[in-house]
Amino acid sequence: MRFFKDKILKWSNLFLVGSIALFFGLVYLNYPLFLDKIYEEVGYFHAHLDKKQIETSNYQFSYVERGQGKTVLLVHGFRSDKNYWLPYIRKMGKGYHYIALDLPCHGETISKEKMKFNVRNVTAALEEFIKAKNISNCSLVGSSLGAGFVLEYSRTHLDTVQKVVLINPFALKPSTPAKVQAMLERNQKLFAPATLDQLDYLLICLRGATLQCPDHLKAYFLEKIRSKNDMAMKMMEEIAHSESLVKYLPQMTVPILILQGEKDRVVNPEDKLTYQELLPKLDYVGIKEGQHIFSKKSLRMAVAKIKNFLAE
Repeated sequence: MRFFKDKILKWSNLFLVGSIALFFGLVYLNYPLFLDKIYEEVGYFHAHLDKKQIETSNYQFSYVERGQGKTVLLVHGFRSDKNYWLPYIRKMGKGYHYIALDLPCHGETISKEKMKFNVRNVTAALEEFIKAKNISNCSLVGSSLGAGFVLEYSRTHLDTVQKVVLINPFALKPSTPAKVQAMLERNQKLFAPATLDQLDYLLICLRGATLQCPDHLKAYFLEKIRSKNDMAMKMMEEIAHSESLVKYLPQMTVPILILQGEKDRVVNPEDKLTYQELLPKLDYVGIKEGQHIFSKKSLRMAVAKIKNFLAE
């Protein structure tokens, strides 16, 4: 009798394990959107972040927030969103009040009216968010194109910005219309992938490697990106023809840290000289092995530099 009970228990356990595996297998194969959302929520949970919304006259901002102490406002780059900052927040740990928002036309932030996506308008939206959140003093961290919005906001709000961190800041505007057009055409091909090969190339440029996942999941991420390619190309056109920030750099009197990946394939390495020449209070750090998106060792190095800079 005991033999049959043991057999029944064994087969019951195998059935249960098999059913669970089959369920998650079906979810994995057929519901990438579901997995994407679960992955996002797990990321918020591990980073101890609360997802919130705040409404202003022109926008309904989506953002995540956590912690107490000095406020650190995190501004993502082009075709990114607030989730970009989750690895940074997890590794930086306690001691700060973190806020990461979705910029207009990105993530889950909603614009109530159509807007031109240029430096001036996005910076005005950033200012609107900061006022709505009643932030009086903060340090700003911007990545890639987000670094441009951080610079523009900081130069006109020197009384409220304590420190600025720029991670792989976007390329400074070229001097001639021909160079602007060449940059625009290159970035349209780079940031608006239409095939899996183009997606792989974009990921190699951004992070040094492609996604290690089945093709059907890659296809899901490609479609997610491709559905907004037309809007992205229009935004690139507007950004490319925005006023250059070069002449305003000497006005930046707040302490600035620039972290530049030494293997970054996106930004212009010659911009380093311009930043070093024109920014009066600049600490420039090259991150060895760093791509445009930091990960693993380069991310740990970047976070250590940020923590030291903010603590000084």
